[in-house]
Amino acid sequence: MKKKIFVLDTNVLMHDPTSLFRFEEHDLFLPMVVLEELDAGKKGTSEVSRNVRQVSRFLDELMQNRGQADIEQGLQLYPERQVTLVSKDINLRIKAAIVGVHTEDYHNDQVLEDLDLLYRGYAELGKDFWQTHGERMESWQDERGRACYRIHGPKVHDWHANQFLYLPDEIDGGLELTVQKLDGDTAELRVTRDYRQGKTPVWGIHAKNREQNFSLNLLLDPDIDFVTVLGAAGTGKTLLTLAAGLAQTLDEPRYREIIMTRVTVPLGDDIGFLPGTEEEKMTPWMGALMDNLEVLTQTSNTPQPLHHHRRSAEPHAQADEDLDHTLWSGQQDGLSRQPRPDRHPLPH
Repeated sequence: MKKKIFVLDTNVLMHDPTSLFRFEEHDLFLPMVVLEELDAGKKGTSEVSRNVRQVSRFLDELMQNRGQADIEQGLQLYPERQVTLVSKDINLRIKAAIVGVHTEDYHNDQVLEDLDLLYRGYAELGKDFWQTHGERMESWQDERGRACYRIHGPKVHDWHANQFLYLPDEIDGGLELTVQKLDGDTAELRVTRDYRQGKTPVWGIHAKNREQNFSLNLLLDPDIDFVTVLGAAGTGKTLLTLAAGLAQTLDEPRYREIIMTRVTVPLGDDIGFLPGTEEEKMTPWMGALMDNLEVLTQTSNTPQPLHHHRRSAEPHAQADEDLDHTLWSGQQDGLSRQPRPDRHPLPH
């Protein structure tokens, strides 16, 4: 790869002090004005001030054992190298683009921009699936009356436990399966339950698409202890999870209580400085949970009073009622962890 020269803006160093070491074989250029702005922002107890002081320490360590000649020589700019301004300031990048300077945002701290690269937890089967995997197929029904299959074939090595597989609706009317067990080129599959229509609502909620149906199948499976659902705000994560929790706590005596936790991310003053009582302070953070609980208690065919809630906090977000594109994230073995040996169903 051809070496480049990156000019770091002050806000990049304030955002991530280790950005000095994030550009591998490329060279960095720090304008004097950046050092002056860092010096002006080093005082205080905020995270930005701490980051500025850490940048100064890194620079001091890099300049140790360097002679005056090395410092005066500075960085030689080679005309054949591409110079890139790295800044988190959108307006500065726009100005730089106007004068013909190549710019980039600082991406190192971003988890992953392209969500399509994340493990989805489900895969589409090819049109020739039954031709390539159905020759020695075995079928039976489990104790709950669900159809199961044991198949063999080359695609089995690409699957994971608890992964969903599906045939599109235009192929044999469609089919949705869950991977139960894997053993070499042999897999045990189970037909998923359809919560999208008919008489199978979950606390008054029906799945609206394939992804919601997959979610409810995982959340209502007593053999799965942990489910991770990833999706944008408003895609139904909270609504589906609460519906499954209420159904398994109030309709079925599977669990004694529901504990809901939310991360506290204050947008202004810390929650302790807000006026009002404890309940009033928690209202903005609990809005998403309470809005979804209100939807569920209104849509349930047999609503029951909720006597006990454990409250925590998270910034207010809109109710998650519609799931358009839900992505799944999990460990290597699938969407959910394997059952813990110390977890047992509660007595009826």
